[in-house]
Amino acid sequence: MKSATIKRRVAKSDLDGLSGVLPQIQTLIEASRQHVASTANLTMVWLYWNVGRVITQEIQQNQKRAEYGERLIEQLSARLTKSYGRGFTAKNLWDMKRFYEAF
Repeated sequence: MKSATIKRRVAKSDLDGLSGVLPQIQTLIEASRQHVASTANLTMVWLYWNVGRVITQEIQQNQKRAEYGERLIEQLSARLTKSYGRGFTAKNLWDMKRFYEAF
């Protein structure tokens, strides 16, 4: 019987510590998740703005050739989509270009 009483006391004190530690760890986890989401969003904005910058500069350097921008975007889209997925459609690349021009 004595060992059962000791085990109950240890279990009770463990649970008391849990109530103090758990909220601290939950706060850390939530803060880390928020930081990751914020960092990811800022990184995507940076990426899209710079993709738009590169496209705009390339098109401006080759304005003499008609339809150069259209062909460039289509070819970029095909290759980027193959390598990185559907986020780089021609429509999205045009949007990135417009985003750069607006900001």
